Amino acid sequence: MKKIYCFFLLLFFINHNLYSQIQECEIFKSTNISSKEEGTSSKSATISSYLSSTYVICINVKFHIIRKTDGTGGFDSSSLDCIIKNLNEAYNKHNFRFNYSGYDYINNSEYYDIPIDKTLSDITVDNISSTSNVSNMLNIYLVNSARFAGIASLKNNWTVIRNDYALETTTVHEVGHCFNLKHTFNEAGLPAETALNCTTAADELCDTPPDYGISDSDVNYFCGYSGTSSGDFSIIIKNYMSYSRKSCRTEFTPGQVNRMRTAFSNTTKLQNIVGTNCLITSISGLDRICNAQNYSLLNAGTIFSVYWTTSGDISISGSNSSSTVTVVPNPSSSGAGILTGTYTTSCGTFSVSKSIVNSNNFNTGIIGGESYYVPTNSQLLFYVSNYHPDAINYTWSLSPSYYGSISGMGASADAYIYNTGSFSVICTITTPCGSYDVYDFHEAQYSPFSLSVYPNPTSTELNIEIKSNKDDQLLSKMSSSKIIEATLYNNYGENVLSGKSLGKLTLNTSNLPNGTYYLHFKDYNGKLIKQQIIIKH
Repeated sequence: MKKIYCFFLLLFFINHNLYSQIQECEIFKSTNISSKEEGTSSKSATISSYLSSTYVICINVKFHIIRKTDGTGGFDSSSLDCIIKNLNEAYNKHNFRFNYSGYDYINNSEYYDIPIDKTLSDITVDNISSTSNVSNMLNIYLVNSARFAGIASLKNNWTVIRNDYALETTTVHEVGHCFNLKHTFNEAGLPAETALNCTTAADELCDTPPDYGISDSDVNYFCGYSGTSSGDFSIIIKNYMSYSRKSCRTEFTPGQVNRMRTAFSNTTKLQNIVGTNCLITSISGLDRICNAQNYSLLNAGTIFSVYWTTSGDISISGSNSSSTVTVVPNPSSSGAGILTGTYTTSCGTFSVSKSIVNSNNFNTGIIGGESYYVPTNSQLLFYVSNYHPDAINYTWSLSPSYYGSISGMGASADAYIYNTGSFSVICTITTPCGSYDVYDFHEAQYSPFSLSVYPNPTSTELNIEIKSNKDDQLLSKMSSSKIIEATLYNNYGENVLSGKSLGKLTLNTSNLPNGTYYLHFKDYNGKLIKQQIIIKH
C-alpha cells in the first residue's frame, strides 16, 4: 500500500539576513503495512452524517514523545497544547475539532535521532506505531531529528513529526494526509496536472489549481510568488497541502474538506478516532441581541492580551482590549454582525469569531389566511408569517372591536365577523426587544348564508358547512342544496385530501400527519376561499 513520507532537510545559511531551506519529499510502497493498517478495510460502515459540512467531527489526539533510551531529551510536554491550538486554528472553520487526550513517553534512542544517512527502507517507523498506537486516538509521534519533517499514511491514525517542525504548519499538513489528502503537486515521474485530468492527477481535486512544484524558496516573506513560472499561484501558496512557505499555508479548499469528510464517512480507522468531548476556544454570549450584552472567551487558556473587533450591524461599547467586551446593536439597522476576538497566549496569536444578530428594527410580519372581502357570520382564520424570529407572544384584536370577535392561538387566530364595513385585523408581536403591530385590512359584506369550517385545529375530521343566517325555510333549503367542493393541500402544494357534498362536507383527516395545511373551497357565491388548517392528533 502507498504511504506518503515527507522528508525535509533544514539548512540555514545566515548571511545578510538570508537563508535557504532544502526540502525532500518521496512516495514509496511499504511492504510492512497491510490493507487493514492503511485503514481501507472493505468492512467500513458508511456514516453519512460525516459528509455534512455542518456536522462537527471531534478527534481525540494522543501524543507520544520519543526520548533517548535513558529517558533524557524529548519534546517539551508543556507545548503540546500549542500543537492542538494550531490544529484547531486550521481545521475549526471546517468543523473539525481536536481534543487533547494526553501523552506518554517512548524511551528508544533508535527513534530519537534517526541518522541523516538512513534510507527510507532503513527507517522502521512501523515498529513504533504497532507497539504504541491507541486505536481510538489520532497518534502523533514526536522525534528529535531525522531527514524528514513528517511522515503520514493516507486514511490512517498516526503520524510522525520532527520536534522542530511540530509547531509549524507541518503538523496540519501531515494530519491532512491521515485524513486522505494528497499533495497539491504530482509526484515525480507522473504526468503534470491539467484541467482535463484534475480528478486523477496530483491530489485528484479540481479546485486546487495545477501545482508545478512550488517550494518555500518560490515564496517571499509576504506570501507572494517569487519564482520564474507564469500564472496565479495564490491558492497553492496558501494551501496546507502544498510545499509553500510554512507560514503562508493557511487554507484548505472546499474539495479538500469534502475529501476528508468522505474519508471519515467510509473508513473504520478514522471513525474510531472520533470522540465527543472537544472543548475549543469560543466566545460566550447571546446569539441575538436588542440591547447591550457582554461577551468573553471560553477555553482559551492563559491569555496575555485580547483585542476585539466587530463588523456588520453591531459595535463595541467601551474598551476593546479587556477580557470581557460589551457589544451593542446599531440602533438604526437590523441584521447580522461578527464579533472577533484576537488573543495572544504562550503558543502565539489566534482569533475566534461569533455571529451575532441585531434584532432591533426587525419589525416584520404578514397576516394572511383570508381575501380582502370576507362574509359576515362566517368563521375566519388569520395567521401571521415572516415575523420576528424571537417572537415570544402574539395578541390578536379587531379594529373597530365591535365588528366581531377574534381568539388567538399563537401565530394564528379564529375570527367571527358580525357587521358589514371596513375593519382591520391586528397582531401585536412581543419580542425581547419590545412589541410591534402587524395589520391586515378587510371589508365585510353581508350574506344570507354563513360558512363554517370546524373544528380547527382538528384531529379526525374537518367539517365545511353552509347555513342560512335567517329563519327562512326557503333560505334553509337553498343552503342545504348548495354544493361544497373542497381540497386540502400540504406545505408542498400537494393535494392530500378532497371531497364534494351538498350543504355540508366532512373530510376524514385521521390519516394525515400533524402539521399545517391549506383548505381551498368555493363559497356560496362561487368565490375561492383559502383557509389555514391545523391538524394535531
